[in-house]
Amino acid sequence: MRKLFIFFIVISLFISCKKEQPDWSPRILLPLVNSEIGLDKLISDSTLKLYPDSSLFLVSDFSLGEFSFTDLMKIPDTTLIKKVTLKTIKIGTRIIESKVTLGEVARKNGLMGQLILNAHGSYLPVPPIPGSNGGKELIDASSLFQSVEVQEGQLEANIFNGLPIELQDVIFLLRNKNSGEILLQDTVVSVMPKTNFVKVYPLNGKKFEGLLESEILNISSPGTGTTPVLIDTNDAININLKVKIDKVNSATAIFPAQNLVDTREDVEYVLEGIKLNFMKIKSGIFRVVVASTLQDSGFITYSIPSARYKGEDSLVVNVVLPPAPKGDTVFIDRSYPVDDYWFDLTGKDGDKYNSFYHHLLMRIDSTGKMMDLSLNDSIYLLYTLYDVIPEYLSGYLGNDSFVFSGNVSDLGFFKNIKGGSIDLEKLDIGFFIENGVGAKARITIDKVEAINSQKGESIILTGTNLAEPIDIQSANDNPFYSVRTSKPIQNSNAEQFVELLPDQANYQVKVFINPDGQVSYNDFIYRQSKVKAGIQAELPLHFSSKGLSIIDTVDFVPDNVPETEMISSARLKVLILNKFPVKSRIQLVFLDENLQVIDSLFKIPVEIAYPEYTGNKNYVPAETKFEIPLENHFIRNFENIRKVIVLATLDTGPGDTRKKIFSDYKISVRINGDFILKPKL
Repeated sequence: MRKLFIFFIVISLFISCKKEQPDWSPRILLPLVNSEIGLDKLISDSTLKLYPDSSLFLVSDFSLGEFSFTDLMKIPDTTLIKKVTLKTIKIGTRIIESKVTLGEVARKNGLMGQLILNAHGSYLPVPPIPGSNGGKELIDASSLFQSVEVQEGQLEANIFNGLPIELQDVIFLLRNKNSGEILLQDTVVSVMPKTNFVKVYPLNGKKFEGLLESEILNISSPGTGTTPVLIDTNDAININLKVKIDKVNSATAIFPAQNLVDTREDVEYVLEGIKLNFMKIKSGIFRVVVASTLQDSGFITYSIPSARYKGEDSLVVNVVLPPAPKGDTVFIDRSYPVDDYWFDLTGKDGDKYNSFYHHLLMRIDSTGKMMDLSLNDSIYLLYTLYDVIPEYLSGYLGNDSFVFSGNVSDLGFFKNIKGGSIDLEKLDIGFFIENGVGAKARITIDKVEAINSQKGESIILTGTNLAEPIDIQSANDNPFYSVRTSKPIQNSNAEQFVELLPDQANYQVKVFINPDGQVSYNDFIYRQSKVKAGIQAELPLHFSSKGLSIIDTVDFVPDNVPETEMISSARLKVLILNKFPVKSRIQLVFLDENLQVIDSLFKIPVEIAYPEYTGNKNYVPAETKFEIPLENHFIRNFENIRKVIVLATLDTGPGDTRKKIFSDYKISVRINGDFILKPKL
C-alpha cells in the first residue's frame, strides 16, 4: 500500500506541475472503512430464511446448556493382591538309594559266610543265616539340600530283595548323620527272593540334614534248605527311598523350577445398573508392586488377552524379580500406561458383562544354588488397574436420572443488540434436544427464566405443554452423530420472552436415560457425548422497535494512511446508504490494537436518512453524506487505529407500528480519507 501511496504522489506531482506556478502540495483520496450491517449482524446463533415475498423470518437457537454424563463413564479402580509363602513352594521329590550285597552280608557271618564267598559262581544250598547287623550306609544328599524342616511330606520305601534267599526280620532305620536323630525305623517280616517290599511313611514334623545314614540293624534268612541256588556275591538288597516334601517350615536347598501362582479368571467391575460389553480406554495405568524375601529369581507374567492395543496386540506385562539378599527384601514397583487399549468386557467365555479375562503367572526357575528359605519368606504381589478414563463404552448404560441446573451467562441471543426494545408480531417457539448419547432418553424442562441483565428484568417461560416429558432417540454410531428432537411449546408467553432481549438464562433440566429399562446391549457413549438442550425460536421479522441499537466491528485499513508527518490537513468523507425504513442514528468509534477507544467521529450519534415505509419492499436506499475536517490530535492518532465500531440505532417511531423487514435491508458505511500532503522541496 505504501507503493500505491507513492504512485498517487507522483501522479499528483505531474498533474499539478505548471511552469508558471508550481504546486508542491499534492492531494489524495484513499478508502479507509467499508462496513455493512444487516440482520446477520443483529442476531447470533440464527438462520435467516425467506418467505415467498422475500421478507425474512428468523430461525434461532439459543442453548441452555450441554450436559455431559461423566458419571456413566466412571470406571472404578481394580486391585488384586496375591501373597505366596513357603507353604506353597515345593522342595520336590528327592530319591535316596543304597544297597547291601550278598558278599557284604557273608563277610559278617564267620565260617558260614566264608563258605558263601567261596561258592561265588557255583550252585550251593544256602543254610539258614542267623540274625546279624547288615551295616551302615552313608547317604550324601547335600548336593540337593542341607536342611529341610518338613511340614507335610512322605517317604516311600522300596526294598528289592535281589538275593536268591528269603529275607526275614529285616530291621532298618534312617537317621541324620550329624545329630543322630532317627527319622524312621521299621521291621519287615519277610521279603521273598527277587520281590519288592513297598511302604509309605509320613514325614510331618521331621527335620532332614544333608548327610543321612541308613542302617540295617538286623537281617536273617531261613536259607534254601537242600535246594541249591546260584551264588553271586554281587547280588544285593536295593533300598530306594523316595522323599516327597509338599510343604516345609524352613529349608536350605536347591529348589526346582515351579509355578507359584497360575491364575486364570475373570475380573468383574462393580457397576450398579450398568452392563458393559466393550470399552476403549483413553488413558489409564496398570501398576505392579512386588515385595519378596526369596533368595531365588522370580518371573511374573500378567496378561489380559481380552485387552488389545488399538484392537491388535494383547496386553502383556513381564516383570523379573531379582533374588533377595539373605535376611532382606527386594521391592519392585512398575507402572505401565494402558492408553488406547480396547477391552472386551464379556469375560473368558463371552457370556458376561463388566468382566475382563486375565492370566497371572508367577514362577521361579532353578538356579542350581543352595538357598535358605523359611516359613516367613514370601512374595507379596499387588497389581491394579487405576485412573481409567474411557474414550468409548458400549453395552447397557442403565436407567439412571440426572438433574442439570445453572445459569447461562452469555446467552448469545440478539448478541449484538446493545439497547432498546422490540415488539414482535408473531413468534413460534419450542424446545430442541440434541442427543449425543447412544441411548434413548426422556427430558423434562422444569424451568427456563430469561434475564436481561442490562435492564435488570426477567421472565419465566410458560406454556400449556411445557411440563410434558420429551422422548428423544438414541444418537447414531458408525458414523457417530447426534440426533435432534424438537417440541413446540403451545400457548406460551414466547413473544414477551424474546422481546425482553435476554442475554442470560436460568434453567433446570431432568434427563432420564433408558426410561423403558433394558431393551438391548446396544447403548454407547463417547467421551465427548453430550445432550444439548435449548430453545428454538421462529419469528417473522415484522416488528416495531424503540431505540434498538445494533453493533458491528470492522477493520480499519492503516496501510492506506500516509505517514502523519507528511499530512498537512485531512478530512473524512462518509457515505451511508440505509435501506431500513425506520428512523436511524449512527456513531463511529475508532479503536487501537488493544481495542481501546482512541476517538469517536461524532460527539453524539447523528441521524441518517431512511426510506419511507410503504408496506412493500423498498429497493432504493436513502443516502447520507458527511465531510468532517480532522483536528491535529486525530491526525496524529491515525497510525494507531486498527478497528472501527459501527453503532446503529433503529426506531420505528411513535406507537407500536410494526414494519416488515426484507433480506437485503442493510446499512452500508464507507469512509474515505481526503489527505493534503505537505510540499516536498
